[in-house]
Amino acid sequence: MKTHELSKILTQLAKVLRSAPDVELSNFDQILRQSQKKSEPSSVALSALVAFSKFTKQQWADLVKEHKLPVEVKSTYSSRDVMGKITNYFADNPEARKRLMEAVEKQPNAASPELTRALSILLKS
Repeated sequence: MKTHELSKILTQLAKVLRSAPDVELSNFDQILRQSQKKSEPSSVALSALVAFSKFTKQQWADLVKEHKLPVEVKSTYSSRDVMGKITNYFADNPEARKRLMEAVEKQPNAASPELTRALSILLKS
């Protein structure tokens, strides 16, 4: 990831945070859960998905390798293909989601730490 790509992602995140209520960061996950309970898709989740499209296939492959996910990453796959396979895996495996979130809290990751952290935030619901 390059600095300009990161700045675009951070700008999008800033817009989402400004549109949400001004709360302590420690309470932010509660707001995310509340917004996800509504029938309309969460703007935070949508923004996160848009931001995920900025990560490269190699960053997704590193995430698969580091967390030993049973997801195949073929050379013909695009980064979005790999992202879809990973999110489908986590959708079908709540225990895997829990392990990812615990791993993120315990130690920094060699694979893209921003990608791993963002994915764990999105999967917290």
